[in-house]
Amino acid sequence: MSKMIDCKLCKTKELIDAVCRQCGFNNESKSFDGFGKLRIYHRKLNKEGPWVNEVELIERLNRIQRWSVREIEEKLDINRSTISLAVKLAKGIVKYPVLKEFENKSQANRFLQARESEMIGVRDLPEKESEIQKYLYNNWEETPFSEKWELVKKGTQADGNYDAGNGGILDLLAKGRNGRDWLVIELKRDQGSDETVGQLLRYMGWVKEKLSEEKDVVHGLIIASSSDKRLKCALSCAQNTSYRIFRKKDNIWEFISEEEAIMRNFFQGLPPEEQISPEEQKKIIEKLLSKA
Repeated sequence: MSKMIDCKLCKTKELIDAVCRQCGFNNESKSFDGFGKLRIYHRKLNKEGPWVNEVELIERLNRIQRWSVREIEEKLDINRSTISLAVKLAKGIVKYPVLKEFENKSQANRFLQARESEMIGVRDLPEKESEIQKYLYNNWEETPFSEKWELVKKGTQADGNYDAGNGGILDLLAKGRNGRDWLVIELKRDQGSDETVGQLLRYMGWVKEKLSEEKDVVHGLIIASSSDKRLKCALSCAQNTSYRIFRKKDNIWEFISEEEAIMRNFFQGLPPEEQISPEEQKKIIEKLLSKA
């Protein structure tokens, strides 16, 4: 007797007995009587899309049916590089659902490569770390941090350094506009490392001990030219800490999240035939960030 079920392989919802009319998979025996329907279904997905369904189909053949790359190659009549890419993207989608938003496999793969990169950052560095520090100190109200934080200028040096005595020299210190809380900012011209986290925590500890009141929360922010996996690993266990990547655009410093840095690098790396306008890039970045 026919009943409505989801095909375990292609996820198609249709009125079937045991055999899926779309891909030919027998959902009771977990096998195929032949591969004609499967080939036709795959070719349709490859030609008409969506590409996400195609890569997930190939990945399920590999994972659920335990077909080797060679078996998939023979039964679907596709090359090994296509299979490897499909499995890679399908696994990537589980980790980064935002991949589904890209138009094709090529774009999704480039983004995944950027996302999995050991290091994310900028190519053009300022000559000195103090250049970023002076910009933040003199243009604080124009930065994204000013909405929540007010820069502490009383007791600081001309460039914004705050002398914490035995605690060291803080690059910048800010107080919460809520009247409570503190923000310790550590700047790094070069790549931020896990050692920087230890330095930041020492400064935060000093502020907690010397400046904050009982219910105040001390936050820490690392602003660096790049981030790597060691830095992210160290910060994952450091409460109330975060980081931003700096970049210079039209002589204005920007301080952006890792996700936005990845997306901007992705657009810069597009081949000439796929380049899009800055306005369209901005719209796409906003859309992707909302789903990241």
